[in-house]
Amino acid sequence: MPRTDIDVGALDLFRDELSAFGVRLVKANVDVAIHLYPGVPHAWEWTALGALVTKRAVNNRLMALMDV
Repeated sequence: MPRTDIDVGALDLFRDELSAFGVRLVKANVDVAIHLYPGVPHAWEWTALGALVTKRAVNNRLMALMDV
């Protein structure tokens, strides 16, 4: 399986499920990066385009894609 990057906000309704998914991938020997962003809910990056946390998330995603 390819490297998997998981971005999730600390206030996201799916935070626990995504974290558990990441753990299952690690146990299956998949290279995983989990980014937990404090203070943000689900889909924050669509509603807070200029926020520093959004810029950090977008940068992390671009770096992951360039690592392919």
